[in-house]
Amino acid sequence: MVVFFCGTLQKVVLHLFIITKAFATLHKKSWDNCYFGSAECKCQKVPNNLLKADCSGRRLHTLPVFNTSVIWIDLSNNEISNISSGFPRNVSYINLSENNIQELVMHPFHRLSNLKTLNLERNMINITMVYSGLFADLTSLTELSLKGNIQNKFKPTVIKDDVFSELKSLETLKIDGPANVTFGKGFQNITMLQKLDLSGITGNCSFQRISHNMFLNMPKLTYVDVSACDILDIEEGAFGKLQYLEHLDVSHNKQLGFASLPNITHNLNKTSIRVLRGNGINCLSGIGTKILKRHFENLKHTNISEIYFEKNRLEQLEPGAFRLLPNTITSISFGENKLTQGRYILDYFFLQNIRVYNISVQLRPPPFPESIFEQCAEKTDVLHENKQYFDNEDIQEKEGNKYESMMNDFIGSKWNEHHVTFYIPKTLEVLYANMSRLYGTVPEFGINATGAREIYAQDNFLYSWDGPVHGMENIKIMDLSNNFCSHISKSFLKYARGLTTLRMSKNDIGKSLSSDMEGEIFKNTVSMKADSPSYEYDIMISYSAKELSFVLTDVIPRLENEAGFQLYIKDRDEPAGISCGEAIMEAIQKSKRVVCLVTKSFLKSTWQDYELNMSRMEAIEDRENLNFVHLIIFPDVCNGSISIQTLDLVRQECFSEYPEEECAFDDFWETLISHIKEFNRY
Repeated sequence: MVVFFCGTLQKVVLHLFIITKAFATLHKKSWDNCYFGSAECKCQKVPNNLLKADCSGRRLHTLPVFNTSVIWIDLSNNEISNISSGFPRNVSYINLSENNIQELVMHPFHRLSNLKTLNLERNMINITMVYSGLFADLTSLTELSLKGNIQNKFKPTVIKDDVFSELKSLETLKIDGPANVTFGKGFQNITMLQKLDLSGITGNCSFQRISHNMFLNMPKLTYVDVSACDILDIEEGAFGKLQYLEHLDVSHNKQLGFASLPNITHNLNKTSIRVLRGNGINCLSGIGTKILKRHFENLKHTNISEIYFEKNRLEQLEPGAFRLLPNTITSISFGENKLTQGRYILDYFFLQNIRVYNISVQLRPPPFPESIFEQCAEKTDVLHENKQYFDNEDIQEKEGNKYESMMNDFIGSKWNEHHVTFYIPKTLEVLYANMSRLYGTVPEFGINATGAREIYAQDNFLYSWDGPVHGMENIKIMDLSNNFCSHISKSFLKYARGLTTLRMSKNDIGKSLSSDMEGEIFKNTVSMKADSPSYEYDIMISYSAKELSFVLTDVIPRLENEAGFQLYIKDRDEPAGISCGEAIMEAIQKSKRVVCLVTKSFLKSTWQDYELNMSRMEAIEDRENLNFVHLIIFPDVCNGSISIQTLDLVRQECFSEYPEEECAFDDFWETLISHIKEFNRY
């Protein structure tokens, strides 16, 4: 931590220095104007007298004539229709996304043996027209993206496996998923292929069925994304043949329903599955859904660690379903559903290695008007009387008796005659229960949760906090804000000796606090800071307009929906009727931390300059901590390396680099979330 103790004059001088230095730093020309024929671009020198050339957004109609020293080329967002004139031989990166390319004629990639990344997203390329030899010279290519090229999803499109088989070094393939998608025997020759992205979120995907042999010729896949592809049916064991599969995403195929899970998870025990994402696999509207034991049956012998079933109208789980999950489960997310409490909560006891459990945002309605006019009917379970999972009266009675006998395992011996103790897995560290429809008083009870450190229960209806709650000694952070609470007893926090952060804003406990003349309510919270200010937002996200889609598709789901942070997003939360400058200052002051998405467009934006510099002044003047500002440096700025000198006003641990490889995204967000939580504790 860097702390400044300055008089008024010293502060003025310091502020002037910061502003001058910050602007000089941000506007330092690491990219200079350069010309390739008549094309004006930006160039950056890299070792060995080589160049990176950024010619994006220049309204170019033809390829510039690059010299041989150029090894990195960004031609995105232009009007180029023909690329037959060729590229420099040593180029390793080419971005041609968002152009008007329709045909790849005359072998445009001839002799490009050093090319590693080729991005052809969002053009008008008919991949049916690709031809043998097109990729033959790309012997070093590891990533190819052709997403967003299918203009008419009803027009027949063929993925020619003999052409793609030329890409011997390919590791990542991002491609549209046409209605009749197949991956023929030619893909067996791409022995390095690990990641297949067919997602309709970032491209066009319209196939309705996954057969059991769809991925038969791609046995080395570790990552498969078939989200938002309009899938209606998945044959049993379609993913079970992928021995190395670690990450599977079937999200936003709204008509699959939970009834498809047995087919999806069949033979996953023969894979290396770690993460399963099934968000939004039920329709937006309808009565509540239920996860049955049969839905999780195939997971019990896997080593899966994370499951995500958000936005599924999930209301209940069949008792015993949780017990079918393996001991390797560390994270479960049921956010944005409609969960009600039931006997299934007794099964929490069996989640012996769980670290994060998310049941937040259970009140959010489905989006309007899509939920009203959508034509959607998810697959439902058809069970017969001879099936062991049939929910008839005899089985209900047996289950009821079994769960009555389990009560003694889950609910321990009484502290006294008025309350019980609930046993929670000792590994559980974080519970997200904000907006989870929790209703009623908080009576006196006990929890045996030795590993629990953070509880987020804001935005519920816990209207009277009576307590005391026994066993809270290890809880560090607790959020009870916005709970319509009108009473807090003097003994409620009696055992909360480890609390460092307690949020109780937006309640009506003023009368209880004013009558506590002796300070009994907080007398045992010896570790807590009630002189710490209360902030409305955990994080203010500073970003340029061009990054709005990234904020919506990545930042909000990761930091707000999954991690439970309250974010300030200017396009969503900026108050009306005040100037931009005033809105920025107000947001900074209301936020516990500022996170800046530093891209090329960010560095070129006057408003982002202003936000960053005002945040830095806030860090020094009011927070006394330069860690208040955290920079996420994107590949278009640093491309694998960054000069600390360009960030000399921020300590080295206050920035992180966003990875280029999508397989590293999960680790990046997990590390960032941990870093922010650690900062927020102090």
